[in-house]
Amino acid sequence: MRIAVNTRFLMSGGLEGFGVYTNEIMRRMTAMHSEDHFDFIFDRPYQDKFVYGANVAPHVLFPPARHAVLFRVWYQRLKRFVPGLSSDVFFSPDSFMPLGMKVPGVITIHDVAYQRFPDLISKSNLSYYRKFMPRFVNEAKQIITVSEFSKLEICHFYEVDPDKIKVIYNGVSEDFAPADMTKVVSIRSKYSGGKPYFLYVGAIHPRKNVSPMLRAFEHFKVRTGSDVKFLIVGRNSWMVEEVKSAYEASQFKQDIMFTGFVSHNNLPDLIGAALAMVNVSLYEGFGLPVAEAMACGVPVICSSSESTGAVLSEVGGDAVLTADPNSIESISKAMGRMAEDGQVRNELVEKGLERVKLFNWDTAAEETYRLLKGVAGK
Repeated sequence: MRIAVNTRFLMSGGLEGFGVYTNEIMRRMTAMHSEDHFDFIFDRPYQDKFVYGANVAPHVLFPPARHAVLFRVWYQRLKRFVPGLSSDVFFSPDSFMPLGMKVPGVITIHDVAYQRFPDLISKSNLSYYRKFMPRFVNEAKQIITVSEFSKLEICHFYEVDPDKIKVIYNGVSEDFAPADMTKVVSIRSKYSGGKPYFLYVGAIHPRKNVSPMLRAFEHFKVRTGSDVKFLIVGRNSWMVEEVKSAYEASQFKQDIMFTGFVSHNNLPDLIGAALAMVNVSLYEGFGLPVAEAMACGVPVICSSSESTGAVLSEVGGDAVLTADPNSIESISKAMGRMAEDGQVRNELVEKGLERVKLFNWDTAAEETYRLLKGVAGK
C-alpha cells in the first residue's frame, strides 16, 4: 500500500499539538508496516529525524502554509501532487485536505473549538474554517477524532453520518513515567527554587483559561500562605494580554514562572517533578497533558464545565480533581486541597496510573492504519 501523508506540522522548531500527534502516529505506523511505502509531504525544509525509515520518502511543497490564503495555495498544490505519487490513500492529521482530489482521503479532526469560541480565532482563519470545514467533512471518506466528546461535537455542527467518524484515542509517549526523588529535587532546584509547584502545560491562549488560573493561584496563596510556586509551560499563542495583566497585577508574581516552549525531551521531567498539574481550560478535544501527567504519577486538577468536562472526564474519569473553570474560588479551593491533602494526591496518583493504560500510541497507530487500509480497499 502507498500512503501519502500531510506532515506540515512536523517542524524543526519543536512539536506541539498536531505535530506531536503526527509524529507519534506516523513513526509507529511506518515501523510497524515496513512493507508499505509512505510519502511525507512537508510545506518547508524538513529534519532528517522525521524520515523514520527506508519506506518513507520526503517531499517539500511550498509555500509554508500558516495562513488562510496560503492554506488554499498549498492544498491546491497538494491536490495535483498526490495523485502523481500513485497513492492508494491520503491521510491528513490536521483536519484539512485537498478538495476534488482523486485519491481517497482520511482526516483527523481533533476538535471544533472554533465553533464554540469563534471570537478566539483570527477572522481570516475563522472564515476559512467556516467555508471549508463542511466541505472537508463531506469529502473525506472517513474521519478520525480523538474522543467521543469530539465525535458528538462534529455531528452536532455538521451534517455527517456518525458511522463515518471513528474515535481513536490519543496515546501517551513512553517517555512519560514517574520521576524518582533525585530527579524531583533536581528539577525543583532548577525551576522553582527547590519548592513544590503547580504546573500548566499548553499554549497561552484565551481558550486555555490561563489568566483565571493565575488569579486563583493568588487567592490560594493569600488563603494558605503556602510556598508552592506556579510554572506556566508553553508559548504565547493568541490574545495573551489578559495573561500578562493577571501576572503583573499579582502580588505573588515572584512565585509565577513562565518557561516558554519546552521540548518533548524536557517535558516529562517538568511534569514528573510537579506537585500537581492544573488544566482548567474552557474546551479540549482530548487534553493530552492530563494523560501525560497521570503517566508521570502526578495528580491533576481539570475542568468540570459542561463543555470541557465531557471530554476531560472521558480522559481523567475519577482520577482527577475537578474545578469550575469559570470560578476563581473553585480553582483556588482545588489548589488548596491538592496542596494540603496528601491522601487525596496519593489516591489520584494511583487511579491515574491505572487509567492512563487506556491511552496507547501503538494502539492508536494500528487502528489508524487499519482505517487507512480499509479506505484504500487493500
